Amino acid sequence: MFPKGGVRPARLHAIVERPVENRSLSVLRLEFEIFEEIPTGVLRSTGKIACRDIVVGSSLDLSVDPRGQMWMAALSLPCNRVNHVEEWPPLAWGKRHKRPWVKITFGDVNSRDQRASFDHVVKFDPTGYELNEYDYDLDDQWVSVGVIASRIGISAPTVRRLVKKHLPEFGERLERRTDGNHRRVNWTLLSNLWNESF
Repeated sequence: MFPKGGVRPARLHAIVERPVENRSLSVLRLEFEIFEEIPTGVLRSTGKIACRDIVVGSSLDLSVDPRGQMWMAALSLPCNRVNHVEEWPPLAWGKRHKRPWVKITFGDVNSRDQRASFDHVVKFDPTGYELNEYDYDLDDQWVSVGVIASRIGISAPTVRRLVKKHLPEFGERLERRTDGNHRRVNWTLLSNLWNESF
């Protein structure tokens, strides 16, 4: 939990599409890895993730919404493309791509979910800082079919069928191939899809 008014540098870790019933709208969960700024010019990862959900869709115009404008400026997104999920470039990012940095000003804590709101988000340039990364793979959401099968408690063929069923809709946001052509599946997205099935 972060104190109200606290300002922290953060690096975009992932954007995950969450399934919703209304297919004209989508919910995007923006996940940020939170860092602390050490006076000696070091950005040290806290190992914590803070996230926010944003609703996008062709019937919405984020460019006229003050909060939407804040996100567009902080993530350098062109205003004419943010209303469509497939136009959010971060959705297709892998480990090799540079992820944007922001500074988050935290607000009040919600009594229902104990999450601090984001009062303000602005672009941040980490140039000149030494990075002290968290000693954990925060990209472990891309896992093999066998790992997913054991996490959910189902067979590998069932996982493959579920991926195949949703692949036309989610494409590379759901499944990727490694350099050695091994299948990797977005654990977060697939687990959401599995939960929606029951």
